[in-house]
Amino acid sequence: MESRERRWAIVSGGLMILFGIMALVETFIPLSAWTWVTVLTVAGFGILGIYVTDRSDWGLLIPAYVLWAVALLIALTSLDVLRGTFIATFVLSAIALPFLVIYLKERKQWWALIPAYVLLAVAVMFGLIGIRTLAWALGFVSTAVLYFLAL
Repeated sequence: MESRERRWAIVSGGLMILFGIMALVETFIPLSAWTWVTVLTVAGFGILGIYVTDRSDWGLLIPAYVLWAVALLIALTSLDVLRGTFIATFVLSAIALPFLVIYLKERKQWWALIPAYVLLAVAVMFGLIGIRTLAWALGFVSTAVLYFLAL
């Protein structure tokens, strides 16, 4: 079995090589957004494959998740599903999700609710601004609801 440091070296080195090659190709041939989505998704699954070999190194799930979140962001903006402030809503929600998973997996890790709550509250406010309703008032109400759900 490979050591933890070796797995992280493979992941970080592999990502640097991959993105270096992609940047080099991009200088000569413009790559479509879907090429980037495909590469990021496949790279995320590659990291997930490394994680599956030793499930004790859960830290490998972080770069896999980030690659998938960025791939999804590119896909949704390319499809014109996300525009304007909804991009910020997506990004903030994507950052908050792992913190919620940490809390839901182990309730003793209550500290994870703090960043999740803040990020989701700001995400909701951006989303409400995007739909041009009573954004600030509803934003504060939604933060109160999130707070009481966390109790």
